[in-house]
Formats: sequence, structure tokens, C-alpha cells
Amino acid sequence: FKSLLDRGADLLDIAKIFDDRSIWPKAVPPEIVATQWIEQTPVKLSELRGKVVLLDFWAHWCGPCRVTLPNLSRWHEAYKNNGLVILGLTGYFGHGDQKPMTPGEELVFLRDFKKRNRLPYGIVVEDGSQNDFNYGVNSIPMSFLIDRNGVLRYISPGASEEEIESLGQMIKKLLEE
Repeated sequence: FKSLLDRGADLLDIAKIFDDRSIWPKAVPPEIVATQWIEQTPVKLSELRGKVVLLDFWAHWCGPCRVTLPNLSRWHEAYKNNGLVILGLTGYFGHGDQKPMTPGEELVFLRDFKKRNRLPYGIVVEDGSQNDFNYGVNSIPMSFLIDRNGVLRYISPGASEEEIESLGQMIKKLLEE
């Protein structure tokens, strides 16, 4: 910054450089790995170009994840006709309702969880952790927002009120682009 300022640039000019998204690298997210799809036709991210896609990494046992579910449902209902696609990404954890479960039992549990919580969007279940690895997910909930061109534009970690509000604003922004 100092060398730019020494050459006569002011702070506003410098800020414009960082706000010029055309010079940012285009982060194209990896395809989703799925073992099962719950109430969602299997789809590749590349097939969703033209839509705004929200990938929400979550787990049924995660309290903060559950905090975000009503917002995800509300956004799905409000914006599905404007091009928003929400996919909830989860995995098998070997338990549900505080008891051990096989993957088959847990899949039944997840289907029931989706109905009980009135989740209107599709759920993607992976038997492994490739999606977490590919996206760098090390805590949940974590959401990734992809624009209509298939470019990753926003990452939302956590479930604080501020984070949920920021994610909601970014969804609106990308839908308007």
C-alpha cells in the first residue's frame, strides 16, 4: 500500500482495486460426491449453471446446524422460482436418536428427519468425507454459495445471527445479478 500511496494513489483508488471482482481468480467448486439423494434428482453442479446454488454442509446431531434449517427452508420457498437451488450435504455418522445405526438405518432416519423438519430442499448423503475434503470443511454448519456462472462467491461458516444475515443478503445479491 505504501508504494501505491507514494505514487499518488489515494485510499479510495486502492479500495477500488480490491473491489474489482473481474481481477479475482474464478473459484470453480468441485463436483459433489453422493451415495444417496433424498428427494432430489441426482445432479452435477455443472448442470446447475444459470442457477444460484447454496451447498449447506450439516449433520442431524449438530445443534448450530439445526438453527440454520428454518432459514434455509424460508430461502428455498422464497427464491426457488428465482433460480435458487439449495442442497444439504451430510454423511453417515453411525448414530441417530442417541443410538447406533447402520448406514441403511441412518438413511431411513435422515428421510424421517427431513419430513419432521419440513425441509423442502434436497439432501445429499455421502458415505465418506470426500466432499468435506474437497471443500475444506472442518466445522459445521458451513455453506458455500455459487453464482449463476458456477463460480464460488461466498463461504459462510457458522450459525450466528450475523452470519445468517450476511448469507441471506448474499443470496439476494447473486439472484439479482
